[in-house]
Amino acid sequence: MRVPQIANNDQFLGKIVNGEMDWTSSFVPDIDRTYAAASPKHHYWYPPAGTQAFVVNFKNPDAAKHEALTNVDFRRAFSMALDRQTIIDIAFYGGGTVNDFASGLGYAFEAWSDEKTHDKYKGYNSYNAEGAKKLLAKAGFKDVNKDGFVDTPSGKSFELLIQSPNGWTDFNNTVQLAVEQLAEVGIKARARTPDFSVYNQAMLEGTYDVAYTNYFHGADPYTYWNSAYNSALQSGDGMPRFAMHFYKNDKLDGLLNSFYKTADKQEQLEIAHGIQQIIAQDQVTIPVMSGAYMYQYNTTRFTGWWNEENPKGRPNIWAGIPERLLHVLDLKPVK
Repeated sequence: MRVPQIANNDQFLGKIVNGEMDWTSSFVPDIDRTYAAASPKHHYWYPPAGTQAFVVNFKNPDAAKHEALTNVDFRRAFSMALDRQTIIDIAFYGGGTVNDFASGLGYAFEAWSDEKTHDKYKGYNSYNAEGAKKLLAKAGFKDVNKDGFVDTPSGKSFELLIQSPNGWTDFNNTVQLAVEQLAEVGIKARARTPDFSVYNQAMLEGTYDVAYTNYFHGADPYTYWNSAYNSALQSGDGMPRFAMHFYKNDKLDGLLNSFYKTADKQEQLEIAHGIQQIIAQDQVTIPVMSGAYMYQYNTTRFTGWWNEENPKGRPNIWAGIPERLLHVLDLKPVK
């Protein structure tokens, strides 16, 4: 096996269209036209995947930004400013589903949802620019210095830097669209595209303002919720970035830690409803969409690929997906 190092999506696109890659799991814009049409041997399968969201830094060292980001009504207004379907249509070429769950749960796990909680907070996670403006005003965010953007309730000006990794063009475009949509409701923000290592380190150290990220996705909501909200994952070597909003809630941690201590599905469902309620009422993160597992395969050199007719598991090549070893074992050279 060879695993080439590729700098960004543009370089990747050239290689995949030219048939140089057998197995890939990256964003391909307008995939039917750019990739599938290039050869009858080019195929793809995009099974449902996990949540993507904006994460805010609850321990931001800047006083003005800290005042804004730790205000639940500000986070809700931020969320209401986002036209999620437009983001999906433009940045992802339609490849995704709107996630209007304040808990980030998403429709893939709707069976685990307390729909009373979902409906109660859904309005804060649906596009409503005028509603966002009214909520900001109600929370005391007003344009004190008349620059067209709101200041904090204590009168401080601020500009949020929203980061996504350089070369992740779908994420970069998502952030740029969000910056424009936030400006429409009076929130000043600017896109930032550092290298992934810098992006990641800023989250681990809590020196960022807002970041756009995806999350792990499992057989039930636990994998997402635990990796994204358990405060035990906010310190220590080798911890992932997902919980680095630094929001902490002891009751939430207790529910997360108890989820797999019972095998009773009804008890797990009750625990899930409790988890959903806490995350939703505090609008800890700002969910945007439920993505898809991006997976492309080339049948020129190998057969046996997993696909919608052979769905043995998650088909991605990414680290963290152990079943990729089983996938490799299913592949056979073309004779």
